[in-house]
Amino acid sequence: MTIDNINIADTLKGVEDLLKQEKDLSPASRAMFELLVLVITLLVNRLIRP
Repeated sequence: MTIDNINIADTLKGVEDLLKQEKDLSPASRAMFELLVLVITLLVNRLIRP
C-alpha cells in the first residue's frame, strides 16, 4: 500500500512495533492506539480497493 510515496503498510508496521516495545503505556492508551491502527488500515484498504 503506497499513497503519495508513503508506504502505509510499513508505516503501520512500525507503529505496531513501537507499541509492542513501549512498556509504560497504559492499557487504555494501548487499546486506543491499536484501534486507531486498525481503523486506518481499514480505511486505506477501502481507499485503494474501491
